[in-house]
Amino acid sequence: MQFLGWTGGSKDSTGAKSGGLDRVTTLRGIAALMVAVGHSLLVFSVDNLPTLRTVPFAEVPGVESLVTKALLVLFNGNSAVTLFFVISGFVLGLSLDRGKGGFISNYMGFVLRRVFRIYPALIVSLLLVGALMPWIVSLDESVLGSEWFNSLYRTPFEIADLWNNVLLVSTDMNPISWTLRIELVAALFLPLLHVFTRKTGPWYDVVMLVGLVWISSEYTRADSLKWIVAFYFGIILPRWGGWIECLARTSPMGGSASILVAIATFLTATPFWGINLRDTTGIVYEAASASVVIACFVYGKELQWCHWIDLRWLRLVGRVSYSFYLIHLVVLYCLARAIIQIPGTWVAGIPPLVLNVLLAGLSISAAIVLARYLFLWVETPFMLLGKQISLRLVRLGSLARLCRSEDDWYRHAKNTPST
Repeated sequence: MQFLGWTGGSKDSTGAKSGGLDRVTTLRGIAALMVAVGHSLLVFSVDNLPTLRTVPFAEVPGVESLVTKALLVLFNGNSAVTLFFVISGFVLGLSLDRGKGGFISNYMGFVLRRVFRIYPALIVSLLLVGALMPWIVSLDESVLGSEWFNSLYRTPFEIADLWNNVLLVSTDMNPISWTLRIELVAALFLPLLHVFTRKTGPWYDVVMLVGLVWISSEYTRADSLKWIVAFYFGIILPRWGGWIECLARTSPMGGSASILVAIATFLTATPFWGINLRDTTGIVYEAASASVVIACFVYGKELQWCHWIDLRWLRLVGRVSYSFYLIHLVVLYCLARAIIQIPGTWVAGIPPLVLNVLLAGLSISAAIVLARYLFLWVETPFMLLGKQISLRLVRLGSLARLCRSEDDWYRHAKNTPST
């Protein structure tokens, strides 16, 4: 591939360096861990602040809350969500590249695979919440808990609530599932955007980005549509990734400094600049910086200090990241309730930051174990089933096209006079 003077070497068919696509899996795992740690740091109230996430650095009252605030920048769950969406656009775009049928059959097969990918594990997580409901639902607020923690699971759930959560009309049984509604809405548009970017030149990507930014800013009530632009940043990465990495590597700062600047930019949109994640500016800001981070790791050359991204346990978390993402909050809430119910003043005497860090370690470890089984027993079988059904759709579509071409040939031969 050659684009704007950039040429790469030693790449696979996607343009990524050897092992680069494995790093996308690792980045997905890192994003899941960022969300998990970010949630954990918000469980117990620090310095008696009802919520620390929205407090500016200048108004943080104590050392413990300042350290917590700094950790919330490093484990910025808002940025991690944007990274998830950009990675989804990148990976799903490559999946659509492998489509062998016509547009309609490929479109239907793609949407079907997304449904089989998202819903089985989601339903299992909701059933788990329903089974734990008698124990986790609390009508009383905890004096140790933060405002965010005390807002979770305050009312009992009924069958109608389960159905609404399955349809993603409501997300109160598993609050993080609001992102899945966006994933499903995006699945309806991604094949169309994929065809556009693969059939047109690079500068049309810029035109489409401008159009999507306008849609995101104009239709503010359609929350899911606002995020399509983040997915599109991922779709166009195979075309622009090598050029972005080359630009970062040859900049006056150098490759390592450019990666660090991109990561810092990616993490600091919400806490330092006051950009609202739900606004178009925040989405574009984080999606663009996330694209630079992905491009540097996937398309860039090996850097010694970046070897941590190839750690096996991080890649394992990346493989099971969806299941982990679904069940961690439930595990975290159960463990936090168990700690709060310990009698005596022992818990109250421990600094909240220490409790939150301890809770993060315990909940993440337990959630990884559970996620591995959920991945093996639920995700994998249903993903395979979705692929098999989508392949049959493609074959049926190919067969239908073949029959139509044979009918056209027969009619043409019948109407053509013999010589």
